[in-house]
Amino acid sequence: MHRHGQWNKIASPIGTRLPITPRFKVNGTARYTVPVGDAKAYAQLLVAHQSSATSEIRAEEATLLGRLKPYTTADFSLGFDWSKYSLEVFVQNVWTSVPSSPASRIAACVRSACMS
Repeated sequence: MHRHGQWNKIASPIGTRLPITPRFKVNGTARYTVPVGDAKAYAQLLVAHQSSATSEIRAEEATLLGRLKPYTTADFSLGFDWSKYSLEVFVQNVWTSVPSSPASRIAACVRSACMS
């Protein structure tokens, strides 16, 4: 029994996906290198994608908080490598797709306990 004399209920059914765990996540990197004098010049692109995910394992709270949206990010870099030195310029998140922060979508307690 619950401390208030009520029976505990099942907060999440069997088979519920863990929170913040997407069903699908993939990333890939492509790099092109070419010799330029004494250096090696390169260009590199990294793309990462993940599908949507729940933000909470408890079914009631997950419905209230909603799902974390799917997102795709890309990073790009250009650089030169010499025997003793290297130089690189990079841009993170080229498409400015900012995913929702999972930390901003977490319920600290069960709604019925927090609201009472």
